[in-house]
Formats: sequence, C-alpha cells, structure tokens
Amino acid sequence: MEDTFTPSPALGQTPAGRAPDGPLTTQQTGAPRVDAAQPRWGSHPVNIRFTIPLLFRSYYITVLIGPERRSKERRAIERRKHPLFTLGNVIVYLISGAGWVVFLATIYVLLSIGIRF
Repeated sequence: MEDTFTPSPALGQTPAGRAPDGPLTTQQTGAPRVDAAQPRWGSHPVNIRFTIPLLFRSYYITVLIGPERRSKERRAIERRKHPLFTLGNVIVYLISGAGWVVFLATIYVLLSIGIRF
C-alpha cells in the first residue's frame, strides 16, 4: 500500500484542484518540503513599505536591507534584467540627493544660529 497523507482543511492543507478529504501521495507530500527550504521574501532586518498617493495614481516604495542570499550568477542575471541606471532611477537619485542637501543645509543653518540638538 502506498504511503499517503490526508490534508486537514482546519489547518489549511487543501491542495488546489483536490477535495479536502482526498489523500496525497508521498511524492505530493514531499513537494512542499522543497518550497519550505527556500528562503522567505519577508525575512529582512529592514523592511519598509509605503504608498505615496498622488493626484491620479498611487506609487509604492519598498526598501529592503539584509544579508545577500542570492548566488553570484543570479545577481548577474538580475542586474542585466534590472539595471541601476535607467531614467526613472536617475530621477529618484537626483531627488534623493537634493533632499539630503536640503536636510544637511537645514542642520547647518540651525547649528550656525546656535540651536543644539
């Protein structure tokens, strides 16, 4: 007799296209283990996500910082697929740089007139 696993609907173990009471084969129960071994997308020490609503559209900003887990080959593929120097990225770099200049100039002015932090 083949080793089978019966999913539990109470635990959310209902595979797509199969009734909750249908048994799974050993091969099917082994498949989730492969996926579970992969690192999760949301496990970053810094995970900042927010939306900027504008007049007719909303834009989202995501900042993720954490240890590099991708292989050298995958990073090379993604760098070709998503280059750093596109028109949109350069505009963001310029706006961010201008924001830092304004921030630092404000701090300089406040310190020069005697306001201490």
